Amino acid sequence: MNIRGRIVLSFGGLSLAVGALLVACGSGSSPTPGESASGQSCEQTADCKSPLICLNNVCLPNPASTTTTNTSSDAGTGDAGDAGTTAIGPHLALVGEACQTLSDCSSGLDCVASEFGTVCAPVSYGLTPTGKTCSGQCNPANGGTDCCELPLDVELAYLTDASAFAQDIVVHSCQDVLTALGGSNAVCVSGPQNIYQKQACFYYETYCQCAMGTWACSASNQCQYTAPCTVNSENTVGGCPSSNRVGASGETTCTIPAGASTGSCLPPGGCMTATDCNGKAVVDVSGATCTDGDCVCNNSACYLPCQGNIDCAAGSTCDTSTHLCQPAGCSTAADCVATTNNVLATCVSGACKIPCTTDYECNSGGATVPTTFGGQVCSSGYCTPLGCSSNSDCTASEVQLFCVTPPATGEHSAITGGMM
Repeated sequence: MNIRGRIVLSFGGLSLAVGALLVACGSGSSPTPGESASGQSCEQTADCKSPLICLNNVCLPNPASTTTTNTSSDAGTGDAGDAGTTAIGPHLALVGEACQTLSDCSSGLDCVASEFGTVCAPVSYGLTPTGKTCSGQCNPANGGTDCCELPLDVELAYLTDASAFAQDIVVHSCQDVLTALGGSNAVCVSGPQNIYQKQACFYYETYCQCAMGTWACSASNQCQYTAPCTVNSENTVGGCPSSNRVGASGETTCTIPAGASTGSCLPPGGCMTATDCNGKAVVDVSGATCTDGDCVCNNSACYLPCQGNIDCAAGSTCDTSTHLCQPAGCSTAADCVATTNNVLATCVSGACKIPCTTDYECNSGGATVPTTFGGQVCSSGYCTPLGCSSNSDCTASEVQLFCVTPPATGEHSAITGGMM
């Protein structure tokens, strides 16, 4: 009896000792749920401070996201805390930020080479080329009145009653012209008496009293002086203007037909009709003179006409509407590679073009930053100048220019003639 009682007591004491040991070990090895800092031990993500996660029994930042949200604070849910975190995902580079591949960039951007290494850049600009340029001096619909503007930097000299020496005035307005005339244009009506008055009266009549017959706007949107002239002199009463509203007019020669008292202001050797060319030099053939209506007038210049391609020099074709020779353009891609020094160049309908798939390809040459615009976009698979879409786009010039479809260029005379 006594032995059995001692054995039972011993087992009871052992149970109490083991229980105490288990309690002591549990309180010393497991941190408070949700309180473990970075680098401390854990058994599940719920043991870690948000936004840390439990990796290999250590609380660490989530390598797959910049921010996580712990949706469970109950340590009793086991590893369910891992499923309760929301990963935002890796940062995608914006314009100008470094990248290694396309997948590093945000939507709509590509990883391209630049002066600063490979960076993310927009590849499509969403722009459509217009085919127009800021080259118009006037709008034909306005009947030439656009040309009735004083040229810039005009300086007039005039005499005053108090001095025998001419005074100078820089003209900014028609009132400045009147100042040079002594305050009114009465002397222009009665007849100017000296070279200073003749010049001031010319400017006043040409630009300030501009009428419908003074200027015209050509089909190519250029100002043409159409008032009759009587003397072959510039910027004087009866003469021709040296400038229009945007600069040199080129129409400085007064051409008076035989037997007539008035003529037209034309460029030196220029024309308005084919008849004007008779007796004048061919503009692009040295030593050739137009006779008996054998020339055509194009953009105020006289040319020898063509009737077919055989009349033109090698590499040119005859435009049967204008009867002028035009550059034939390219025939093979090799022609374009040689002329553009670009191995990607190809020949399309007689014109050299650079193929492309993105707008960035057409502007990356020499670009210092990914957002630099070189004036071209990728249209129908080829790099194309954007052009202007309205007059408000024309800001490069000091004076207002018009956004127009430019005329064809490169016309030249035939080198030989055939049957008419």
